[in-house]
Amino acid sequence: EQLYSRMKSPFVIVLDNYQAISIDSPLHEVVRDGLELIPEGGNAIIVSREDPPPAFARLRASQSLELVDWEALRLDDTEFDEIVRLKYRSALKTDELQRLRSRTGGWVAGLMLLLEAAKSAIPTDPSGKKVLCDRSPQVVFDYFATEILECQDVVTQKFLLQVSLLPRI
Repeated sequence: EQLYSRMKSPFVIVLDNYQAISIDSPLHEVVRDGLELIPEGGNAIIVSREDPPPAFARLRASQSLELVDWEALRLDDTEFDEIVRLKYRSALKTDELQRLRSRTGGWVAGLMLLLEAAKSAIPTDPSGKKVLCDRSPQVVFDYFATEILECQDVVTQKFLLQVSLLPRI
């Protein structure tokens, strides 16, 4: 209540990487109680790679909590193509777009990382047209290493590193 009384409406509170909080942590109840007290004009965004904890069931039942899942965040083909066109300021061949869509799975961060890395590493085909590289740029590896791998426990890190080298699954 004191926090909210100090904030000027409208406002947004963002809690990122919420999945890092242990499922049995009492913090979930504290956050839930705080969310229930948000005044008119206030909003909260909780970013997590996991579903909401059980403590948020009442918020879900009362429709005070709106979930935005992976499918809603994934770029559709039109959005994907438009971002590529705006970033490249030219059209790519259909097969290049398809290859890029396949590599990113509609994930906007992956697309932006690949496009940004490609700025300095785009070879030119014989006609002089710029084309995308097929290799995965270091920036994508760095992103996954810092954002995903480093957040895991040692056993999970070891497992992920081992399966990343399998010749096929």
